[in-house]
Amino acid sequence: MEDNIENLKIQRENLLGHFKSGQKLALSLGKNNHQRTLFRAFLRWKKYSKDYEQMLLAEQLDRTNLMIIDLMNHVTKLENINRNLTVENEELR
Repeated sequence: MEDNIENLKIQRENLLGHFKSGQKLALSLGKNNHQRTLFRAFLRWKKYSKDYEQMLLAEQLDRTNLMIIDLMNHVTKLENINRNLTVENEELR
């Protein structure tokens, strides 16, 4: 009977050891899953930020191109006015 009790104590210690190891593995897995989720979220945030910044830069480039086109049109008008004034000057001389 004492041998059985001793054997059960050994089995109990063995099972407790496995139980604690299982708990440690479960906590480790939970921590790894949490870190992986945070890393994925960070990567998504980085990608979103980069895409948003590129979109803003593209919009700014479009606005700058429109301003350049407007300035070129204005310069063309001024050149035409200058030509007309030059022709009138020549006629008046």
